[in-house]
Amino acid sequence: MSSQVAREPLTRRRVLESALALVDREGPGALTMRRLGDELGVAAMSLYNHVGGRQELLDGLSEIMVGEIDLGDAGTLPRDILARFVHGIRAVALTHPAAFGLVGMRPLRSAEALRSIEATLGALRALGLDTERAAYAYRALASYARGFALAEISGFTLEGEPWPDLPADALANVAELRQQLVLTDRDAAFAFGADALLAGILGAAATA
Repeated sequence: MSSQVAREPLTRRRVLESALALVDREGPGALTMRRLGDELGVAAMSLYNHVGGRQELLDGLSEIMVGEIDLGDAGTLPRDILARFVHGIRAVALTHPAAFGLVGMRPLRSAEALRSIEATLGALRALGLDTERAAYAYRALASYARGFALAEISGFTLEGEPWPDLPADALANVAELRQQLVLTDRDAAFAFGADALLAGILGAAATA
């Protein structure tokens, strides 16, 4: 533990960024207040001045990761904000797979973490969706991106999965598409689903 690390001022942001780096490097099991204190060169009790405990620390991991999603600037078109949001969730998951697996389905609780949700909902409303359909559309985008990413980082993509001999007469479509069902291009598969969702949302907005 260097004196330079110990002298650096401790802030909530630094605690959360260090926690994320720790999980990235050593996995979820390393995330304890004592281990994080060692990482920062302080006693574990000092961390409670910045985070209220492990649950708040987990909320903070979500906050930091959501903050990495780039939704563009004030001039970004609503449809592009939506595309950036859905692709950004997956990008964050692939960048921080251990942390995303730990908190990827955790509700966002802080105002900072909810900024991307605010922008996404604003884009949906700007397209003309009413409050109910904007909420539905947000949930569809977030659920798709989270679910795909969690399956992907957990290895549940059927990549390389052996298939049994299939009765082609009873399972004609499965037999014909068995190679396509084993995902080899996950980027293309994700983009297809995201594009389909976005097209549906834009179509619903056009008829609003």
